[in-house]
Amino acid sequence: MSQVVKDESASRITRATAVAPGWQILPELRRVSVELVGSNQAAGAISDLRLAFVPESPAVAARLVAESPPDLSFDGSEVRAPASKGLGTAGRVIVLSGLSLVVGVEASVFVTSVQLGRGGGQTIFTLHTFSTSTLSRLADERLNFPGYFQAGNVLVEGSLQGGHASTSNPLLQNLPPRALEVGVVTLGLVFSLAVSTGDTLLVTCRGTGAYRLLVDELLTMRVLGFELSGAAGLSLPLLAANRGDHEIALQFLGAEGLNSTLIQSAQFAELTFQVLPSSGVNTWMIATYSRGAVSNTNDGNFAGFQPVLQLTVELAPERSPPNALIAVNLQVSSDLGPLATQLMLVAPPGFSFPTLCGELCSSFGEFFEGTGRPVASLLTTAAAGLLNQQLVFNIQTPLRTPQVLTWLVQAFDPAGNILGWGPADGFKVNQMRDAQVLYGGVPGLQNAQLAFVFTLETPSLDGTFRIVEVIAPSEILLSCDTLQHLTLPAAVCAEQGPGFARLDLDESLQPGTFSFTVTGDLPSQTPQQNFFSIVIRRSPSEHVVDAAFDFVGWQIQDVSISQPVLAWSTAGFREISTVTISFAVQLATAMLRALLISLPPGYQHRVRSVEEFKVSNQRLPLLKGSTDWLDMSVLDRILISLEPKDPAVDIGSYMFTFPVELPTAAQLPAVNLWQLSFCKSRYCVHPKDEAVLVSFPIAGFLPGEVSVLEQRRQKLAQEETGVPETASASTMRWSLALVLAAKLQVF
Repeated sequence: MSQVVKDESASRITRATAVAPGWQILPELRRVSVELVGSNQAAGAISDLRLAFVPESPAVAARLVAESPPDLSFDGSEVRAPASKGLGTAGRVIVLSGLSLVVGVEASVFVTSVQLGRGGGQTIFTLHTFSTSTLSRLADERLNFPGYFQAGNVLVEGSLQGGHASTSNPLLQNLPPRALEVGVVTLGLVFSLAVSTGDTLLVTCRGTGAYRLLVDELLTMRVLGFELSGAAGLSLPLLAANRGDHEIALQFLGAEGLNSTLIQSAQFAELTFQVLPSSGVNTWMIATYSRGAVSNTNDGNFAGFQPVLQLTVELAPERSPPNALIAVNLQVSSDLGPLATQLMLVAPPGFSFPTLCGELCSSFGEFFEGTGRPVASLLTTAAAGLLNQQLVFNIQTPLRTPQVLTWLVQAFDPAGNILGWGPADGFKVNQMRDAQVLYGGVPGLQNAQLAFVFTLETPSLDGTFRIVEVIAPSEILLSCDTLQHLTLPAAVCAEQGPGFARLDLDESLQPGTFSFTVTGDLPSQTPQQNFFSIVIRRSPSEHVVDAAFDFVGWQIQDVSISQPVLAWSTAGFREISTVTISFAVQLATAMLRALLISLPPGYQHRVRSVEEFKVSNQRLPLLKGSTDWLDMSVLDRILISLEPKDPAVDIGSYMFTFPVELPTAAQLPAVNLWQLSFCKSRYCVHPKDEAVLVSFPIAGFLPGEVSVLEQRRQKLAQEETGVPETASASTMRWSLALVLAAKLQVF
């Protein structure tokens, strides 16, 4: 560059001149581009770039500077041959050496393992070429040219909950999600570039265990934080659709009152949707698209979730009586069959495991996560593991079936990692069949007969079922000194007292239905806890064989009637016996409308007319009419109707006498009980009808058996005459028994 200074006067004389260097005009590189060619596109990721340009001058080196976005770094990058990374490379600057640039010929350089810039947006670069390897002489340049569009980053956190997590059952709430069971995925998303109306969010699950993604009414997306108020955040309007089984596309819609920018940079958003998980590896790609180009992405780097296996659990108890130690067969199955060396058993409330609960089973009194459910573990070192095997464990049953019967089994690998879990429908606690108690609910009744009935179904292979316990309300004083064992084997009264009696049997019980009676003093009113139980135990181990707990007793009614007494004339099989039932009314009552006599199975009355049914006390107000007061139409019961217009029954003793045909040996009943019921209505056909006010059981008799009354009468007659009475004389003098009864104070 030259400079001339002239005198502007008339002489125009040049006063001075000077020469200085000017600016160098460098040729500009043509068709310059920087492309993102690596698989990763998210801001801050490690990826690969391709630099391409056409030089205007020969050159052997180049320098590329990343002007924007910040934090792009070439520190860990590599340059593909024949070019190489030269000295001076640092941070956002990379020096390319070993170039042989020819004028007009496109050069292409691949730079790998570049850390992409932070935040995202349009990239800006500056490129210089040099004719010397020391970068001392510039050749060509291109300043501040646009490169690729840098997609923003998506920070992803997430959770998978099984469908069971929303249940009210605390047993299942904290269990891990299972494969092939619908669950709920919640993804927390933070985008480094804003998301606007019209953009699309693509959620893709990949891998050998790719989930099936479901579009339904549960799919929601909301944004939180910044100017939004409320913990629930703002729900965004979306148009969602599946793109195959493993991908969901969500288009962000506009809505009145919403800005076009729906999710700001660094604002937290939450996406919730249902999935069908699979076993295996799964990764998740989260990307937004704006005008068809990726605007944010996580490059598919979210590792996803690992659901556990579904286990099939089968429980099969050999039996399940209450309060008994029982054996339960167990099989836990899985189609995949991983090696499980530990099973955790979680039983329903009320069950309890003994410390040593089987060959492989142990328990230490622990409970499952505050649920009150007992826990036991099965452990093995066998190569086959515990899945798909026949297993057995022991457990103590509760007194009654719990409200919730669900069991839980979890399987663990040798390292203690959970492999899977499965629930199982449990088994009911089976109360001993047909268990019941019968007694007349009269306040303060002394020496009332309490009849117990039960059915045992478990055979005694070792002959040890020899203990029968009766549990009653503590207000009832039980006595088994006057035990009527009926169909029970012969027994001795081992213990008796308030609310309890224990019988030691001479021989073991075997399957069948049994009945027996004990006596008891009843309270003046119905006990608050009016429950009875029968327990069968082994002797001498005391282990419960079977039991029935907490069956309901009878209400104490406002009547005063004595315990009825049964007397009969001795007769054989299929013969006719004269039967007398007697009772005393101790307080007059007008509540009664009928009396019902119920015979045991196999016994049939032979009353063909009212004349064959004797009533001892004329003060009993029978229904007026020649025969209307007696219903004898059914052979196993007799109904005596009272006059409804004048039903008062006075204080006094009453006896009914009538003929009965005794059963054959094959017809002998398991429950040999007679019942006398006092009814509030004539519509009374069964001792448990609603019309029954109070019903008394009476221990029955067998063909050939001599009644207590007859025995006492014979004894009294012998004392008076000194001569034993013959059988024929006994029959002839049966009519005297009723007269002597008053003297003996039987009635």
